[in-house]
Amino acid sequence: MRLDRRARLCLLPSQKPGLPEAVGLTAADVEAAAWALTPEGRLLSGAAAIGAALDRIVMPQGSPLASLFALPVIRPIADRFYQEFAARRGMFSGEAACSIRRPQPLDAVSRAEIERRQAIVR
Repeated sequence: MRLDRRARLCLLPSQKPGLPEAVGLTAADVEAAAWALTPEGRLLSGAAAIGAALDRIVMPQGSPLASLFALPVIRPIADRFYQEFAARRGMFSGEAACSIRRPQPLDAVSRAEIERRQAIVR
């Protein structure tokens, strides 16, 4: 969040009641990986989700990381690195926001934005 100085991302905790179901995910899905719903309506997970988020922060007009992660040679390496990181995420300092206080349920504005993005790919 500190990197997103231009507020280009909307970060929602996966523990937010109603969020996983709104994007078509299960509790197991959101526990296993980070997810991103792009403005174009694509649902990405793991390294691809992190790459898409970094793209919005670093290069909002282009998508060099997303393009890089799509390369057949790079994607498996990035996915493996992400899996190793995710398996050890509890070892990193800091406290998850959801452990401080329970997130509020998904609000109508967020739900409407999710539905708008999902409608793009239908």
